[in-house]
Amino acid sequence: MKKRISLLAVLLALVFVLSGCSESSEADYDKETLISQADALISSFSQMSSEELDAFKDVNELQLNLTLLQSGFNVDAANFTTMIDAWEAGVEECGDYVEHDDFKVEESSGSIMLTSDAKYKDRDAEITIEFSEDSKMLSFTASAKYTMGEILKKAGLNTVLGMGTVFVVLIFISFIISCLV
Repeated sequence: MKKRISLLAVLLALVFVLSGCSESSEADYDKETLISQADALISSFSQMSSEELDAFKDVNELQLNLTLLQSGFNVDAANFTTMIDAWEAGVEECGDYVEHDDFKVEESSGSIMLTSDAKYKDRDAEITIEFSEDSKMLSFTASAKYTMGEILKKAGLNTVLGMGTVFVVLIFISFIISCLV
């Protein structure tokens, strides 16, 4: 009986000791630092011409990494050139950049997302900048916000194009069959 009670006491002690050994899921980052880096990135991109942005793409990876290190941006050269492409695509789709609102910070598995509504010359967009848990910039996107009418117009054009293609192919097949008979 004493053995069973001592065994039960040891098991309870192990349960209590090991229950405190869980891994902390909180990411270790400074929210203000991430926001200031995101603001600096957007400010830099908005002040540069497309020729200046293209010059970054022509520089070799080592020089670009050194330039980014000196400027204080915590980003790899490959990710930075991808961010430049995304910025240029956003400007092409939405017009010239005007301003953006405050960033909202969201944590997901393994990354931190900063999102903000932005105003461009032609249309509004949502800017998203992704950081890793060690505060390294991973990606940048500028997603245009379309009105319901624009979305339905594009959907209608896709439908007409798809159905038109099907009917053209069916007419072509019927023509081939008529030639064989």
